[in-house]
Amino acid sequence: MGAYTPVKFYLEMKGGIMSIKKVRCIISVAVIFFFYSSQVFSMNSSLAALGEVMGSGNAEMKTAFDRWLTVTGKSYPIVDGANLKSGKGRMSVAMRDGVTVEIGANSHAIINGSTGNYTINLLSGGVAFNIPKSISFSVTTPTSIVRVQSADKGFQKVNKSTDYHARGAVIYDGKGTKVISVGGTLMVEDTNGKGMQILTSGNSVHIDETGSTSRVTPVEPAETEKSGSAETSWLKIIGITGAILGVGIIAAALSGGGGDGGDGSASPSEP
Repeated sequence: MGAYTPVKFYLEMKGGIMSIKKVRCIISVAVIFFFYSSQVFSMNSSLAALGEVMGSGNAEMKTAFDRWLTVTGKSYPIVDGANLKSGKGRMSVAMRDGVTVEIGANSHAIINGSTGNYTINLLSGGVAFNIPKSISFSVTTPTSIVRVQSADKGFQKVNKSTDYHARGAVIYDGKGTKVISVGGTLMVEDTNGKGMQILTSGNSVHIDETGSTSRVTPVEPAETEKSGSAETSWLKIIGITGAILGVGIIAAALSGGGGDGGDGSASPSEP
């Protein structure tokens, strides 16, 4: 080994310092990666699937990374905060506890809650629902709040059941909300807190954009019952028969996003 010169000594010292910095950098990256992975795992574990959704046409669901995923052809798990757009298609949601929700064409809905307790924020279009006895369920629109209260208060264990407590539909066309009770009792309240209507089976009510509520009116037999249209057939599947459709109101709204309110469909690029 030759004698150390100031230059050689400097270079060796610099190399050692650089090596130490590299090791520290690698350790830091490893720690951050481990911490991040643990957080992601914990987050995914806490976001337990509430049920599944399947769509047709160009139906989409927003992912955790703010990207829109087409949900046609097979079922996808949904969690609290599920953001759904049906576009020109339709969507079927089946919860683990027996709740079923059908989302009509040109609809935008966000599902929040936990097993046994759900809220759907309907931004446009229409939804129809079947709710078991042990479930608390509500649909909110810009003009109304529609509630289904659990028939089994204090009953903690939620079992999947076809013993439905309430069936109905809510349609928002951009100007007002149409609520129809097919079975059971719905509590309908305007967002201004001016009053609440108790809607029993076979009746409907409309809440306009000012919060004014129309009188409760019976739903008349639909002429579409014998037509065998795609809309009528689809509604029969979810328990809404043609005998109580009422001049085809539900079929028209769920297939067209509410008529007077415009298309109601949203582009995937919309936030």
